[in-house]
Amino acid sequence: MKELSELRILEGSIQPSACSTGTAKSELLSILDIVRTLTDKSHGLTAQEIAGIIGLRTGKAPTEGKVLSDLNEIAANRPLGIEISVPAKGKNDGFRCTSSALSTSQVRLLVNMVRTCKFITAGDRLTLCNSLYELVSINEQDSIVDDVCIDRRETSGETEVFHAADVTSKAMREKRRIRFSYVVQGLDGRNRLMNAPDGTKVFEETPIRLIFSFGNYYLETWGEYEQGKWAKLNRRLDKMRDPSVSSKRAQDTRTVRELRRTVEERTSQVFDMWGDGTPRVLFLRVCERAAGYFRDRFGANARISHIAEDGSSGCACVVVQLSPTFYRWLFGMRTAIALERPKSIDWLEPYWDDMADRFKGYDSLLEDYRAAKAGYRKMLAEALESLDGWQGDGDATDQEREKPDQ
Repeated sequence: MKELSELRILEGSIQPSACSTGTAKSELLSILDIVRTLTDKSHGLTAQEIAGIIGLRTGKAPTEGKVLSDLNEIAANRPLGIEISVPAKGKNDGFRCTSSALSTSQVRLLVNMVRTCKFITAGDRLTLCNSLYELVSINEQDSIVDDVCIDRRETSGETEVFHAADVTSKAMREKRRIRFSYVVQGLDGRNRLMNAPDGTKVFEETPIRLIFSFGNYYLETWGEYEQGKWAKLNRRLDKMRDPSVSSKRAQDTRTVRELRRTVEERTSQVFDMWGDGTPRVLFLRVCERAAGYFRDRFGANARISHIAEDGSSGCACVVVQLSPTFYRWLFGMRTAIALERPKSIDWLEPYWDDMADRFKGYDSLLEDYRAAKAGYRKMLAEALESLDGWQGDGDATDQEREKPDQ
């Protein structure tokens, strides 16, 4: 039997509302909460100890027999998925909650995911983590320590991601447009509302699909970006303000229906939501040391073929939309992953099942390669030209500038 001082500490850990009505039902629910909160596979409580905790809370302890009856009832019915281990006959190691909604490892994983989520404010992160802690016993909470080092860059204090996602889902169910304001951040760090095409600060657009990409939630919409000009737009949920369901019906044109149909396909092609809209079939030369980085980006099952005899490199076929983010990723890989000019039609053979519906001929492969190469060179040239005193044309000979594709 635990000391009275220990029972007082345990009593202070249960819900303030426990046993508040003083009825038999209240007592039963309190026993359930005590077992869930104070016990686990390694820590048990006897019926006498549970009765003592209730007595400290209410001033009158129930009988040990009454607590035993309630504990066996809980163990038999497994409310909320909670499993209670009943001590074997002759043993006095206590009743234990052996299974609850989530295991300790699952709660630890979710806590770390919440703590590393950059689109949730510090206050929301704390609230969510505290809610997760309550899913395990107080003893297990001690083992869920802050074992992940997180950078302390501040996130927006005005994020409305959860609310915007709920409003968007409702608008799509009701086939309505979504109405919102949208902010951009100036050099002074302050947010300002963008002007809508009609001169107001309010946008009304047809929601297509919510997308999670590169750590942010986006809403793909069909909306007016200039007076009279409409296009597919990508809105970050944490930059939306005062979202609501519009009274206007969502647009249902052939273009909008096609965008809805191809969301998943297009998302897999686009780096960070800024693709140029044209899928390109490209070959990448991947060095052995960079194979992991390649699969981190394109999937664990992404195939690398045409492997060199010494195993130092191979070639992969991917479908991407050209974008600054794609080029930045490629530049960061340096020579470990690089664009490769396809040598022949046979290069597609290992990927035929995946690429048959995209393939137009060897000339189209060369066209995609040249487009990617030209865009890469253009971005690098613009970056270099931003450096003081650099003269792009002066750093290359005429012969180098006229060199054909290789």
